[in-house]
Amino acid sequence: MNNATPQTCPVTDRGLHLRAACLACHGVPNHGQRQLVRGDVLFMQGDPADRIFAVASGWLREYVLNADGGHGGARIVHAGQIVGLEALGGATGAVYGVTVDALRPASVCAMPASGVRSWLRVRPDDALALAIATAEDLAEVRQQMLANATLPAEERVLGLVRELVGEGAGDAWVRLPATREQLGDVLGLTLETVSRMMQRLASKGIIEVRGSHVRFV
Repeated sequence: MNNATPQTCPVTDRGLHLRAACLACHGVPNHGQRQLVRGDVLFMQGDPADRIFAVASGWLREYVLNADGGHGGARIVHAGQIVGLEALGGATGAVYGVTVDALRPASVCAMPASGVRSWLRVRPDDALALAIATAEDLAEVRQQMLANATLPAEERVLGLVRELVGEGAGDAWVRLPATREQLGDVLGLTLETVSRMMQRLASKGIIEVRGSHVRFV
């Protein structure tokens, strides 16, 4: 355990599950936090998978690279979520199956997979909490994929913007953590379609848009 003075865990979103996965560090991670600026790559698809990462703040993007260099799928990752879980399998030669980069400044806690596995072997309650958090993430991704396949483009854009702005924002102006092109990657839409849907939502009086800032009317 880290002997530094315990602090409040920086994670507020689903913090209970994340603190368990973070070895109950109480805001003082044993291996420090890594600060990312926009565009920084946390890890690349195909890199050796030896660490898992807990997102303490900010917004990341997780995506698959196709053979031609294009994106085969993407999702936005926020504080309270974990990436790099491939590393927990413990298989020799395990690699990350996705690339993760920063959409906005972010901080992540890097945890050696071997240490997490050792911790979870003796803390079954924490192992269960991690399993539950992972299952919730998978269910969320599956639900989003289904929605993207069935909902009209306007509803898909509205739902993602609402998620990114946050329920507690009210009518305040909020800067979206992703560009319209990145929103399209997540939703499976072109940049032109996302821009057109944003304009349509604005014309209906649902949102107001000023550059990269949005607010709900």
